[in-house]
Amino acid sequence: SGFPWRSCRCRLSVALAGLALPIAALSAAAPTGLVPFRNQIEEGYNARDSSAIEATVAALRKAASASGQEDLATYYVAFARLRQSAIPGIARSQARDYLDQCIRELEPLVDRRPDDAQARALHASCLGASASYYVLRAATRGIASEREMSAALSLAPDDPWVVLQDAVSDFLTPAMFGGSKERALARLYRADQLFVASRPAGSTRPVFGESETWLYIGRVQLALGRKDEARKALEKARQLAPGSADVRDDIAKL
Repeated sequence: SGFPWRSCRCRLSVALAGLALPIAALSAAAPTGLVPFRNQIEEGYNARDSSAIEATVAALRKAASASGQEDLATYYVAFARLRQSAIPGIARSQARDYLDQCIRELEPLVDRRPDDAQARALHASCLGASASYYVLRAATRGIASEREMSAALSLAPDDPWVVLQDAVSDFLTPAMFGGSKERALARLYRADQLFVASRPAGSTRPVFGESETWLYIGRVQLALGRKDEARKALEKARQLAPGSADVRDDIAKL
């Protein structure tokens, strides 16, 4: 809520709602050396501790310089800024600044890697979320966000992270601007299927992103007035990620 829609259909992305974005990949074959930093960002977010995330960003930059994984590190730093912007209770001006930092981190990256769907989807999320913090820039950022998300979907229509972000955008977009909760719900179920299919062969361990999908299934069900279905979805999300602060907070509100 609170997004300045004006006369355009600005497809919202997910930052303000706390979606954990596709931090695991700029490439499916990306080295795992920086993954612990992703996990530390999540730990900081779940602790609602922006300073802890900031310390992780500083360490991440050093590690990237030493390992030659600058593009992946840039992606993770942008994700960290998105997470910081979504910490409940953060000052509005600080959230806006974090989102602007996210955009500045990603702009050169997507210029270098225009065919990277996940990088463009994250860029779309930062642009869409930042639109709520401006008056004059709101429409242009909303349009840019929609353009980036459309490009991501064209590049990778079966990427679970891209499908998830598009679904949440549909959920957050008012019906008068083309949003649909029922359509968003169908897309979320499809994202879940894609996440499960992306598990390593023979593995039953959930991959990063499955819990977020069920979190949003719960939120959409609740918005549709289906409280029992919402509770079941949120309990599923909690089973998949017991440490998720967003899931815990949503369950407490039921």
